[in-house]
Formats: sequence, structure tokens, C-alpha cells
Amino acid sequence: MFSEEFWFGAGAFAALMLLRKPVRKLAVMTAGAVLAVGDKVKEAYHEIKEEIEDIVAEAYAANMAAKKGE
Repeated sequence: MFSEEFWFGAGAFAALMLLRKPVRKLAVMTAGAVLAVGDKVKEAYHEIKEEIEDIVAEAYAANMAAKKGE
């Protein structure tokens, strides 16, 4: 009465309905982890940027002081 494709489709649909909530939870957890890693990367970037800015400012001040002492 029903073809093999019908039963395959019905089975696939049933499997999707059973796995929908666990897969969604996994997707939410994964997205949360990716966002947390992104935040850590941004934080590290800003810390490194500040450190480089401090180094450049110190070098500039040292250079200016050396010029005044000439």
C-alpha cells in the first residue's frame, strides 16, 4: 500500500521529532560556548592592545626626554 520511500520519510520525520529538543539544547550549549570563547578572545585582544599602547607611550616619553637632554 505505501512505498518504501514513504516509510523512510515517516521514519526520518519521527526521528527528527524525537531528536529535536536534545539537538536544540546541544546547539544552544555550543552557541553559548562559542560566544564565551569570543568574549575571552576580545578580552585578550584589548589587554594586548593596552599593553602595546603603554609600551609605545613609554618609548615616546623616553624619546622626548632624551631630546630635551641633548
